[in-house]
Amino acid sequence: MTAAAAEGVPAKGTGPRWPRWLEDLYQSADALDAAGFASPFGPSGTMRFGNGPTLTGSAEIEASLREFFAAVPSMQHQVLRVWDDGAGVIFEAVVTYGRPDGRSVDIPAVSAYTRSADDALQCRIYCDMAPVFAE
Repeated sequence: MTAAAAEGVPAKGTGPRWPRWLEDLYQSADALDAAGFASPFGPSGTMRFGNGPTLTGSAEIEASLREFFAAVPSMQHQVLRVWDDGAGVIFEAVVTYGRPDGRSVDIPAVSAYTRSADDALQCRIYCDMAPVFAE
């Protein structure tokens, strides 16, 4: 862990330390706030969720997240581990998703964040969403 991570904030208030910008990002995610999550990406930032297409720019990311957030009534991240080498941050979490049928399901996930040469945020999220939408 780098000094930057050690000086960060507890993830979601109680987890391992991570950068403040990630705390703010995931407060937006768990509030199902698509605009709040997408805004730090800027015009050239990217996000890829699993084997889905790479989304480019905050507008495209926000539109995709609006659609996704409309399908899940709730989402809560429990951060388990954080790796921060100063050039990027990877974290492991269990995400509790509300299902459309009213039940909830815990999904293990890993997310990786880096910044490009122009400081654009790049995100890759790895998890299996099938149980969220299974009948």
